[in-house]
Amino acid sequence: MRVTLVFPTALSLPNNIYLSCPMLAGALKRAGHAPTILDHNARAMNLICSRATIDWTIETVEGQIAHLRATGSDGGALAALEASFAVARPKVERSADALAVLQSERFYDPPSFKRAFYDVLDALAFFYQLDPVLGPQSGDDYLAKLRAAVESDAWSPAGRLLERHLLPELVATRPEMVGISVTFPEQAVESLRLARAVRRALPGAHVVLGGALLSNFAAAYLADDTLFRYADSVILGEGETAIVELADALERGASLEGVRNRAFARDGRVVRPAAVLEERLDDLPFADFDSADLDHYITAKPIFPMMTSRGCYYGKCTFCSDGFRSHYRRASKERIRAEVKHLWERYRARYVYVYDSSIPPACALDLARAVQDEGAEMFWFGSMKFELALLRPGFAEAVAAGGCRSFTFGLESANQRVLDLIDKGFKIAQVPEMLRRLRGAGISAQLLWFIGFPSETEHEALETARFLIAHRGEYGLAALVHKYSLHPDTIVYEEPERFGIEIGDADGLAYLFDCKSGMNEAQRRTLVKEFTITANRTLVCNGAFFPHLVENGLDLSGIEKRMRIPAATAERWLAEGRTLPADLAEAALASRTE
Repeated sequence: MRVTLVFPTALSLPNNIYLSCPMLAGALKRAGHAPTILDHNARAMNLICSRATIDWTIETVEGQIAHLRATGSDGGALAALEASFAVARPKVERSADALAVLQSERFYDPPSFKRAFYDVLDALAFFYQLDPVLGPQSGDDYLAKLRAAVESDAWSPAGRLLERHLLPELVATRPEMVGISVTFPEQAVESLRLARAVRRALPGAHVVLGGALLSNFAAAYLADDTLFRYADSVILGEGETAIVELADALERGASLEGVRNRAFARDGRVVRPAAVLEERLDDLPFADFDSADLDHYITAKPIFPMMTSRGCYYGKCTFCSDGFRSHYRRASKERIRAEVKHLWERYRARYVYVYDSSIPPACALDLARAVQDEGAEMFWFGSMKFELALLRPGFAEAVAAGGCRSFTFGLESANQRVLDLIDKGFKIAQVPEMLRRLRGAGISAQLLWFIGFPSETEHEALETARFLIAHRGEYGLAALVHKYSLHPDTIVYEEPERFGIEIGDADGLAYLFDCKSGMNEAQRRTLVKEFTITANRTLVCNGAFFPHLVENGLDLSGIEKRMRIPAATAERWLAEGRTLPADLAEAALASRTE
């Protein structure tokens, strides 16, 4: 059976190829089916940064501005569009050349990379912000708003890409089944617009949705039959066995009701699987990249994904969704070694991203030994928890010898009270020594943090900023990830009294909350907005920093946004009659005079 696997438009800069489609492709190919991978997010970036779309975008915005001026219908909208266009236009015009830089050897030159990276990032952001029907949706009645967006006839730049390019390219693969992997909230609308378009263009094809977003928020997405207006099946949980069983049954013309992990609609009622199969990692085929276009991304050489475990071996963080902190399994040493051999011999994979929620230290050592034993010129990175293993003599040197060049850590906060509420399981006083040992071995640490965990004060949030500034020479990049969001499958949601919160109305897939102490919602939003000048989030989460570590060494200062206290924060504190500590005042002054 011909199966086309699609990673939908995510309204963002694409990172390395996402692992879900290659894993499904490997399973389908082993079972005798013919998979094709289409990464619509990467393809959309290349289309948006093409000369034809650049010209169309500029002409379209100029036309909108002229129309608003002529009609005088909305002065606020006119001013906002003119202001954003004035800032974005030079970057939009440079985006084709910028993308060419990123996809060539000029990628490795830090000044060229930094300018090109943010030109492309900002050009994409401007293009997508023009679209009136994109998500994620907020507020209550989430599914109703989702349906309205999917079925809207409003003018849509993203819809234009779908109709003119993405859908015809999919139809050309002549699929008998189309699998759409929905991972991020930003993909919700585009996934269903795609499914709806596929059903119209290919009425005989079976459309199946799956992915982390739908699995982790199944209660929200399967509250009614919305998804089944556009798709025939939804796979919950892991999909390798399920998609093969589905393809086999469709090919034989057999009943689909025995397909594991499959949800479907019957007479307007959603039928969910009684149990969800968890895969044994050693039984799975390797990810298959043969049908993927790896030239669509923003690195000169592709970054290949792999996993050594699923679920989280720690599983205690109180902010984390159950789908990420439970159901832990790891691959055997033999499986890890075989996958390293496969990636090196078949694809000559120089850069590898380990997709584990948190790489267990034992898996890190197994991976490092496998790379060494295979003699592969392979370098890898991934996420890890701050663990005492990092202080063990020889650990950092051992993983570095086997190709590790970076770990990304969820620092979250530098305040021990907040860390204990989150149940992160480490002491902040130990972190500087962990960072020094890693850096001494040639491994760069990237640090993620967020603002607004329940009861966190503004002083405590700034304590994290002070920590990051004080230890600037001991890590690679610091990235403010987001404002804390309360999700329903977390320990915080399940035990609100413990965290001093009152849960309010639904806000999309999250919930609003009031906190008895600490910052309120307005204060959290203000502080996050002020700190966006330091946000390396896309650079870290995208993974584009990693080839620079491998080829240029540990110094990432040429591509980063420097960690600092925003001048706006200092000015607001002073306006409120508060006194800044000397080190923060100095940092704020420096940011104002740059």
